[in-house]
Amino acid sequence: MARSNREVVEDFIMTSRTVSLTAALEKHASDDLIWWIPGTGEVQDCIVALSKIMRSHFVPGAASIEIHAITCQDDRVAIDSEARIPLKDGRVFHNHYHNLYRLRDGKIIQIREHHNSAHANPIWEPIFAAELPET
Repeated sequence: MARSNREVVEDFIMTSRTVSLTAALEKHASDDLIWWIPGTGEVQDCIVALSKIMRSHFVPGAASIEIHAITCQDDRVAIDSEARIPLKDGRVFHNHYHNLYRLRDGKIIQIREHHNSAHANPIWEPIFAAELPET
């Protein structure tokens, strides 16, 4: 029996949290996935590298991600969530998210990630500038 779009997205989130984003993408993303973030644009080509850098700054095992609501309609799954992630430098990354997933044939074809960039950018931009290889 085919899995519902909701089940696919919930497993994508669980796999990315408990195994890795790479594993979640390999399992649930289409080959033509588009991952878009306002102010940044399409990030599908660098999201794994960004995720690895971010995780290297997390206090191991201390991240908390709470899903507040899930809404599903047609090919879309919308998730409203909140993350609290203690960082090794003593700060806490606390942000709210609204992600819209679109699926086709049981695979995620698009992720539109909305979050509070006024909180995220001051934390992550200096880290990414220092740690991402120049392209």
